[in-house]
Amino acid sequence: MDDEQLCILTIVAGIVLLLGLVGYTIYDEEIVQKRGVDKKEGILLAQEGDEVSVDYTGYFTNGLVFDTSIGAVARNDSMPKSAGFMARPVYDDLTFKVGSDQMIKGFDRSILGKKVGQTYTITVPPEQGYGTSDPDLIYYLNSTMTIDLVQVLPLDYFKNIFPVVDYRNDTRFDNPVWKWGCDIVSYDETTITIRHLPVYQQKVQIFPWNSTVVDISTQKNTITLHHHVDEITKGTRIDIMALSGFDNEWFQKANAPEVTKENRGFVTASGGVIVLDFNREVSGKTLIFTITVNDIRRDSE
Repeated sequence: MDDEQLCILTIVAGIVLLLGLVGYTIYDEEIVQKRGVDKKEGILLAQEGDEVSVDYTGYFTNGLVFDTSIGAVARNDSMPKSAGFMARPVYDDLTFKVGSDQMIKGFDRSILGKKVGQTYTITVPPEQGYGTSDPDLIYYLNSTMTIDLVQVLPLDYFKNIFPVVDYRNDTRFDNPVWKWGCDIVSYDETTITIRHLPVYQQKVQIFPWNSTVVDISTQKNTITLHHHVDEITKGTRIDIMALSGFDNEWFQKANAPEVTKENRGFVTASGGVIVLDFNREVSGKTLIFTITVNDIRRDSE
């Protein structure tokens, strides 16, 4: 074997040895990760089945904090909060079992391979978070709206909305929905006709803001109301029960027991439209979490 052949063999052997060492290192690291132990430091790395305790702060992409386990963050007014942010009497870290579906998928999977004391930031898309927003849980109101001055209602609907009204004997009743009186014009076995009795420029509070009667037309059979959208703020919420008399058909569908919803919806107003959103505030949104691992507990094998 000449010197050139010997040199080639030496190079090939070196490459094979190097590849072997790389392969062993990769295999060794896979074993380390699977066992959940940091090879260099000899400490636990979170894996499925571990019970972990973490501190976290959750943000929307606009920077508003929607939840946190840290009292100092919750009480820090320089950190703007979302409309649905709920203060707690006591703040403590969050404890859960990794891989047990106790947490949203993006949050749960992010803990894998992390160690105590590690702080990291993750972005969770809706499909790994709280899912999409349900359009059927959003109700739209025009800032200026009309209702019929004289209404013909199904009798069963009337009984459901005004259960205490004795329509057979009473000729007038106070309407708890519109906050004004109504006359009972007529009724039969299937329908009842009522006439609303608002006063021009009367202010009523049907919702968590005021509305004003700006027109009453017998010719058009309409009452026109203007909602004071300037009274709607970031913190304005509305109870879903407020829609029961206003639009009972929508209310019955949205308030069904199997529907995941907020009982107190979020209110926004823009371009002459008021939006009542009864979806969870986190639904349909990309979420950002800053997470610190405080503890990892593992059952002995």
